[in-house]
Amino acid sequence: MPSSLDLRRGSAHALISLLILSVMFVPAIASSEEKVETIPLERVADVEPDTKAMDSWTHRPVEELFTSLSCPPCMSNSEPEINAYHAQYRDDPSVPFTWIAFHQTNGGDGDDVFATQEAKDRYSFYSVLGTPTGEFDGGYVESQDHAGAMDEAGSRSVAPTNLHVFQQYDGEKWRFEVNLTYLGESYSPDPTDPMGSIQDLIDGDVLDFSLYLFVIEDDVLAYSSYEEEIVVSHNVHRATVIDDDVGMINAGESYNIVAEWAIPETVTYPDGHASPGQNPIHPVNPAKISVVAVVYDNNDESKSSSPNAKQGVPRAINSATPASTAYDLENSIPKVTERVENVYSDSVELIAFFNDDDGISSSYMVWNDVESNFSGVWNIEMMDIEGEEICDENGVCYAYGNAAASTILPYQQGSSIYYQLMYTDGAQITGMSEVQLFQGTSVGDKESSSWLFWLLGSGVLIVLASFGVFTYWARQPYEGTW
Repeated sequence: MPSSLDLRRGSAHALISLLILSVMFVPAIASSEEKVETIPLERVADVEPDTKAMDSWTHRPVEELFTSLSCPPCMSNSEPEINAYHAQYRDDPSVPFTWIAFHQTNGGDGDDVFATQEAKDRYSFYSVLGTPTGEFDGGYVESQDHAGAMDEAGSRSVAPTNLHVFQQYDGEKWRFEVNLTYLGESYSPDPTDPMGSIQDLIDGDVLDFSLYLFVIEDDVLAYSSYEEEIVVSHNVHRATVIDDDVGMINAGESYNIVAEWAIPETVTYPDGHASPGQNPIHPVNPAKISVVAVVYDNNDESKSSSPNAKQGVPRAINSATPASTAYDLENSIPKVTERVENVYSDSVELIAFFNDDDGISSSYMVWNDVESNFSGVWNIEMMDIEGEEICDENGVCYAYGNAAASTILPYQQGSSIYYQLMYTDGAQITGMSEVQLFQGTSVGDKESSSWLFWLLGSGVLIVLASFGVFTYWARQPYEGTW
């Protein structure tokens, strides 16, 4: 049994060890993985919709939804259903379908802030009779049954294509690139049967297409005069960047097109709106922007079993988003693996670390100092990127491996910062983080993170030295009275 002397000595050793360990674990990296609730007032149907068999679909079907925040049947019936459908599949990496919400002035006060002239033009294109209405695959079926109509559209036979779309933000505008490849009517997904494409070339198989590119914003907060409160809207149409780009390509050929878009200061509300004419655009959160590319077959006017098929308009045969493109190309969407949040006397610093095989080519911090679900104008800060340069065969460097992106913002003590990150890798695959509350650890008055890392490095040396002294002391013969 140990003596009281041994116990006292062991207690001293334990106390010294505890002090050393406490030095080692002084917090310097913020646990900023805590997410803040971003979207209130979600209206979702009681029963989650489902489709029959997405794995048997021939393509990604698209719904062009015509709705309105002032329309009673839209807000009481259609919106909860589409919200439930959206919530069920928004995190599906395969992106089995796409949809765009074109807001109108129909019903009530006609004051929907998203009801632009561009959205009204698309409404007129289909000669829609009222809202809510969904045009699936370019009018193949017109319905309010989002899940059922999407399944019917997705299961039909179409001219086979590969459709990819990329987006990248440069601090002022987005660059979009669309790639369309026509596979041919005899296309076979079986790699052991390559004769299909050869036969198509012999037969002179040609696709007569129309290509569209729609800019959308998800999780947008705006006032609904029907609900008499702020509500959340999904996949809101913000612009038609490529409008009816027509062409013809042979089987096995590809077509590329590039377009750019910047957030406009104003938009045009159509006649019949509560405020017709030029109006300031409802604020856009850049981190919530995405695009939907849709290709239509100008020779396809097939009709569903529903009596509501539209006449005289081409059917959509495929659609794509940047997320679906990453999935199809078997390329992982870049993600932030670690973040360091530093608070100084009059500024804050964010350092984000990435691990992506294609490196990181750009990163931006989108933030505000009001609230997580801010519906005003978000600030945008370009982040400096450091890492191992990734270069092409011509020596042109386009991304950084093992990348770290950083930025410094002015800061007033006691204020809060809510932020998101948007970033692009070397393969033009875009990722976005969720809204975070800045929870940085204060590290004093220094204005550079180099001081923090110097401190951490010095701390490690001190700890190692302390352990060395302690070990040497602990092994000495006991000479004392305690």
